[in-house]
Amino acid sequence: MVVILKLFIFAACLNCERGTKVRKKSDKCKKYIIKNKEKEIMKKRIVMDRGDAVKLAASMHCTREMVSKALNFKKDTDLARRIRHVAKSQYGGMEIGSR
Repeated sequence: MVVILKLFIFAACLNCERGTKVRKKSDKCKKYIIKNKEKEIMKKRIVMDRGDAVKLAASMHCTREMVSKALNFKKDTDLARRIRHVAKSQYGGMEIGSR
């Protein structure tokens, strides 16, 4: 029963994206469409050489995950801002994308 319900919700989301009429758009459907629209837009991020992110994490005393989130502008804390600054100035990171 649960599997059938999940398939119905997924089918309804696909119908909403294609523009066909569905009686009521659910919140899950709206989130699905918004996520797909975000993927189309090129997001702002900082690109560095392959091994430099691990060195940056060690020098900033944080995890590799935090460096990844900071460089992809998913975090906007003081630490994330410092990581982005150090990545650009000392490790040769280049900012690409828009937004």
